[in-house]
Amino acid sequence: DYRTFDCKNEGTPGSYCDDGSAPQLIEECEFGCAGSECLPGIHDVALIDFTNSIGGIRLEETNGTDILGNPAQLICNQDYKIGITAENQGNFFENVTFNGSINGLLFSHNPIDNFAPADTSLKTKPVNFNLLAGLYDIIVNAIIPQDDDLSDNQATRQIEVVCAECETNEE
Repeated sequence: DYRTFDCKNEGTPGSYCDDGSAPQLIEECEFGCAGSECLPGIHDVALIDFTNSIGGIRLEETNGTDILGNPAQLICNQDYKIGITAENQGNFFENVTFNGSINGLLFSHNPIDNFAPADTSLKTKPVNFNLLAGLYDIIVNAIIPQDDDLSDNQATRQIEVVCAECETNEE
């Protein structure tokens, strides 16, 4: 509040000072204020759950059919699409890159340049699952140069890779 003083009945024996207070805008805070200080904006991208995703990751056959099992059963040496949805939960435009891995099998979704605040973006990446039979975790990370909340930057989904057994004809 801003305090003002005003002289009432000036120049008379009954004159007196009157004070009053009124709110006065000192500074416009773009990202809000706390404790009489403007808050800085935040940098934050997240990988979020979306339709038919588990742990923030959606798996699809190459024809677009969603794979809903948990863990998903995938055939070794086959191509599958790995889908993620990123959301800019911060206050600034961001340049986002992605790193993914499945037990040393590395892949990355295409980056997002100038990702606007409050926007979301669905990214898909075809990957050949050249892995031995077993249980694995698909891990995808969203990366920006400065992120004020790293707790929501990773998506993880468990899969089971199965491989056909070799058959021999014994005659």
